[in-house]
Amino acid sequence: MARFVEFKQPIGLEERAERLSREISDMENSIDELTGVQAENCKQALDHTKEIKRRLSVAKTHLEELTESGKMFVKEQILTPTAAQDLDNKVNKLDEKLKNLSARNTEMAERMQNCIVALDALNNDMQKLDAVFESVESRLNAFVRSENIETVDADRTTLEGLLEDLNQGGLLLSKAENVMQRLVMDSFKVDESIIEQRKRRAVRLQGDLRSWIDAVKCVSEDKTALLQQFETLHNQLKESLTDMEQLENAEALSAALDKCRSDKNVFIERYRRLLRSDPEAEIKFSAVLSEV
Repeated sequence: MARFVEFKQPIGLEERAERLSREISDMENSIDELTGVQAENCKQALDHTKEIKRRLSVAKTHLEELTESGKMFVKEQILTPTAAQDLDNKVNKLDEKLKNLSARNTEMAERMQNCIVALDALNNDMQKLDAVFESVESRLNAFVRSENIETVDADRTTLEGLLEDLNQGGLLLSKAENVMQRLVMDSFKVDESIIEQRKRRAVRLQGDLRSWIDAVKCVSEDKTALLQQFETLHNQLKESLTDMEQLENAEALSAALDKCRSDKNVFIERYRRLLRSDPEAEIKFSAVLSEV
């Protein structure tokens, strides 16, 4: 019976080595899966690296135990020199693989931590940027609805102040784009819509503000001239809307809509000036304004 146990022990060493090899391969696959993880999932992924670190430590202990068992079997002459050399080669390969995996896992954990910090900063900047958008949109809407119409210079100053605030917010957008690029370079997947939606919103707001500034610039304070400009632009807008109904190309339609939006702002600004010079203009032209 004793000789049978002695015979089985080398086989047990082989089984332990194979089992350890499978465990190490499984951990390698787990680390590979962390490459290209969604940036928003970095916190969960960081927890995963901690679990892998624990498993690597356990595997290291098992490998040391396997090494000691091999030495004992050699000393007791249970293992042949050839079998001992084979086991030693396997142990060395597994040890090297464990070291590489440990280094990779440590690097991955550091990248995850950097990703978490970067993403938190990005989200914070996006909240600030959204607040800028909300403020500018709110003040622009208040300007458009205001019945307290100032001089052309005063209105222009107000609008240019809004544009300056928006441009300051644009710095946050540029900063966010740089953060996104760094995350992509670090092999993290990022939701590009976080930036793209805000870029479109910024472009739309810039277009609205510039068209309002242009509208204020080209508006006369003279009542007769205002009336003529108002009627002319009304006809132009109607023609533009008719022309757009015939467009099928999306880009051409988008460009036409942008121009029409700009013309509409000029139209509304002239209407506001008419109200200032002639309070009865609201009765005369409210239907025309509603039509546009």
